[in-house]
Amino acid sequence: MAITRPTPSLTLKSQLILFGANDACLPACPTQQHVPLDRYRANLKRILTHPSVTAHNPTIFLVTPPPINEAHLEAEDLKKNQGLTREQAVTQKYAEAVRDVAREVKDDQDVVLVDLWKVLMAEAQRLTEGYKEGDLLGSRETGDNQALRGLLCDGLHLTKEGYELFLKEVVKHVGMGWEYEPASEPSWVFP
Repeated sequence: MAITRPTPSLTLKSQLILFGANDACLPACPTQQHVPLDRYRANLKRILTHPSVTAHNPTIFLVTPPPINEAHLEAEDLKKNQGLTREQAVTQKYAEAVRDVAREVKDDQDVVLVDLWKVLMAEAQRLTEGYKEGDLLGSRETGDNQALRGLLCDGLHLTKEGYELFLKEVVKHVGMGWEYEPASEPSWVFP
């Protein structure tokens, strides 16, 4: 008796684009990674419409930058003798820009929005006792957030739990067959 596995919809013509956390640095950030929001949006469109990309007609997974936890990040920044390098409200605008670009190009290209911001914030909201609708968790106004600390190891980069949520969200879009594949015999290739 043959065992059949579901076939993932991910093809070798797929690309995942995730950037914005560094672009969303505050303009005075000592790393000089800040990219103004309008230019960030234009850069995303330029990547999506570049002839080297469109020639292959790929499925593009466009990922929003994750949220941050300002209090945790500021403590890490202070260890480097610098002030706060990012703010939650600013990072939120960069995530919204990705959503906007995905909506704008969806009729012309095979672009799938992977809303990492939304996924991580929803988990943080679920885990935050007393969360009130409309609170921007991770901001100075709401204070240090323990749920976000569990998802972001330094207030910015994902923890194991954060990456697990990210993977679950990507798998929803690339094909649920992946979770049934033995690691020794996958149907996908990691270049």
